Amino acid sequence: MFNKNYQKLQEYYQEKRFSLAYALCEKDLELKNTPEYQKMEQLYAQKFQEAQKKLLLNAPQEAKELLRPFVTINSKYPLTKLILHHHKLFREFLQAMAAKEYDKLHLLVKKEPILTTIPSYVTLQEELCNTFATIRENIFCGNTKDALVMLKKYEGIQYLQEEISGFKLLAKNAQKLLDAYEENNFIACYEIIDTHKNLQPMQLTQLLEKHWRRTLHKCKAYTSCGNIVAMKELLGEFVYISTRQETIKKLFSLTFLTKIHQELLQKNYATAENFIYSYLDIFGKDREIASVMKRYERESSHRLAIMSEHSSRSWDIHNLY
Repeated sequence: MFNKNYQKLQEYYQEKRFSLAYALCEKDLELKNTPEYQKMEQLYAQKFQEAQKKLLLNAPQEAKELLRPFVTINSKYPLTKLILHHHKLFREFLQAMAAKEYDKLHLLVKKEPILTTIPSYVTLQEELCNTFATIRENIFCGNTKDALVMLKKYEGIQYLQEEISGFKLLAKNAQKLLDAYEENNFIACYEIIDTHKNLQPMQLTQLLEKHWRRTLHKCKAYTSCGNIVAMKELLGEFVYISTRQETIKKLFSLTFLTKIHQELLQKNYATAENFIYSYLDIFGKDREIASVMKRYERESSHRLAIMSEHSSRSWDIHNLY
């Protein structure tokens, strides 16, 4: 079947009956891999390019004649129609392309979406996407000044204002993080990262998060042995990071509970009692400490003096020190 159709395609191509040739290729898709089909595509691209030049020279009739052999080809008709019947709009589009008038192009392609398939327009959009990708990469690498310089070129393009504003805000927050790191203000660093999640791809963010994960891994070792002092020393100023208080609270509460259980196992009831009161002062009364308190009173035969304020007290990092 392919050989039979290929013979037909060769005949149609030799006779320049492009409409029949393209129709045959649409029925038998394997024919699109043949040299004849590729040559027809190259010929159309060439004629289309020449027609565009004619329009820019204000010669619409000559442009129409160049594309006349392709007017009955269904797959080419939408673009061909623009030159044949809407040559003024197409000429306006070409002039906007040459001048890189992005806002005007945006309006024209909204009016005629088929314009977005023109290779020169596709290339222009790819250039824009690549530029924005470079801007984003510069921000994430900490080169915010370079990013803003590149962005300045596009500030006057109205339809890109939302994206441009987003880049500016991203650069502003990235610079805040860089400044905080330069000042060794690690509390601010983590609070900025947590507040602005879109900074996660930044190299500096990755470095800080790696250090945080390593610190938490060490913390778990101290939690398992109830070493509260070592936990405080390891975390240092990190305990004051407002956006990570839940994690810090969990680490310390587990460490305190482990320490109390250790003291109860060794029947050091006075020490256990002191840690229970410390827990209540820092974390307030919760289900975990309530269970420990019952165990303490049962094993020690001593009743704890619990203040009513303990029931309503919430986590306060400052009570740790």
